[in-house]
Amino acid sequence: MLETILHILVPIAIFTFIAAFTLFAVYAERKIAGFVQDRLGPMETGKY
Repeated sequence: MLETILHILVPIAIFTFIAAFTLFAVYAERKIAGFVQDRLGPMETGKY
């Protein structure tokens, strides 16, 4: 019984970790790319 539960929970935990890391990596990549390119955001541009 315990072995069956582990066979279910371990892949779910691994998938959750990979998904969370992917979200963080994409966010960090975009923040770094924006900083390197010195882009202005919507608060600094526009008519207001």
